[in-house]
Amino acid sequence: MEKIFTHSIFVLESEKKPRKALINFLLSKGFAVSLGKTEDDSIKTLPLDPPSIILTDTYCLEKTKSEILNLLQSTSGYDDVRCILIATKGEEEKIKSYLGNLVADFIYEPYTELELETRINYHLKARSMYLQLERDKKDLSAIIDISKTISSTLDLDDVLFLTVKKISEIIAVARCSIALVESGSDKLVVIASQEDPSIKNLVLSLGKYPEIKRAIETKSVVIINNIREDPIMEGVREKLNALNFHSIMVLPITIKEEIMGTLVLRAASPTTSFSKNDVRLCQVVANTSASIIKNVQLYQNLENTFKETVISFAHALEARDKYTHGHSEEVTRYAKLIAIEMELPEKDINLIYQAGILHDIGKIGMKEETLNKPGRLTTKERKDFQMHPVWAKHILSPIKSFSEIIPIIYYHHEWFDGSGYPEGLKGSEIPIGARIIAVADTYHAMVSDRSYRKRRSMEAAIEEIKRYSGIQFDPEVVNAFINVTPAY
Repeated sequence: MEKIFTHSIFVLESEKKPRKALINFLLSKGFAVSLGKTEDDSIKTLPLDPPSIILTDTYCLEKTKSEILNLLQSTSGYDDVRCILIATKGEEEKIKSYLGNLVADFIYEPYTELELETRINYHLKARSMYLQLERDKKDLSAIIDISKTISSTLDLDDVLFLTVKKISEIIAVARCSIALVESGSDKLVVIASQEDPSIKNLVLSLGKYPEIKRAIETKSVVIINNIREDPIMEGVREKLNALNFHSIMVLPITIKEEIMGTLVLRAASPTTSFSKNDVRLCQVVANTSASIIKNVQLYQNLENTFKETVISFAHALEARDKYTHGHSEEVTRYAKLIAIEMELPEKDINLIYQAGILHDIGKIGMKEETLNKPGRLTTKERKDFQMHPVWAKHILSPIKSFSEIIPIIYYHHEWFDGSGYPEGLKGSEIPIGARIIAVADTYHAMVSDRSYRKRRSMEAAIEEIKRYSGIQFDPEVVNAFINVTPAY
């Protein structure tokens, strides 16, 4: 944000007559002037709000040099203040001792108004260039931080939250948010906000946000530096006043002329306005955000297609075998009931549900005659069968969103005593989801017909599960399973 002010000059002049002439001249040039020398000739303390320039004569500098040096070296905002010494001939040694330490420049008395104005304008320009450089460094640092996050994750929420957080830190606004256009409607959905996470997923109707509507319709930046005066805000001014917002900037997020959403900044302070630097930074961020959003959407579409294909394969696998048709759905239902009984977190319950659907996907690589063999499997056939968790892992690994369910599927044939496969894990080494799927899978297999045997009764299957508690199955999971069994 950019403060609205004229350049200010703090004057320390020991002589009344030159002081009055100096002040009148500075005021005539449009500078804001504050006095460091009062009418009773005492010297004021320098203001906490840094001036653009300090003009001081040698006498006043001698009196205040410790204070000025401390401010220039250790006070925020004073590091870019320029001090100009008004000296007289014969003070060369003092000038030398102050240059580069206390003062940036000097001018001899008597001086002309043109000379003084030239010196002041030179240092104001130098100060402006310094401030611009500092702003550029901050902007570049923010863009680098955002780029690092982009390169380390494809999680859209993480990237966009960091984006709005960084912008709000640099520009110092009350709220910074990103909203995406809902396809085929006049609405947007907030997907990131640094100030109030609760507004995420808030639906914005363009009819209620005229500034956003204008930015989208014109595909250009909209800046409203005073919502109380801008006619475009007439219909919503009362609401925004209640929220204590004073100025707003909206940038459309576009890629190849397609409007994807908006970056919106809202400021509360009436003493600030959005600057060209703010617009420049936000345009870079908006362009970067457009690329991120598009790439993530393309990736998610590709991944969703892959997921749908894998799930279709899983259903096709069961469809070709009358004995296992519907098995995954039943295992999933049992496993979810067990997980709820064990009071697992909602996230874990959802992962177990997904794993249940795909727990046998590795069998897609097995021969049909092996899967439906009516008799005992040979040693080789058994080894091939025990590879299906490994094949499942290979099939699912390319899909990022399956990363958390792969361990559940991969380890669901491990035994609690460590005698299972594929890696011989035991006890708590086995993921809780895999321990739950193991019970649900075994139980449903026992109460279903198979090519090599008839189904068992529910009571016999439960007794078998209880018999292997602590051997094949986790006793805690078995207890939860028994508690929910009547629900069947």
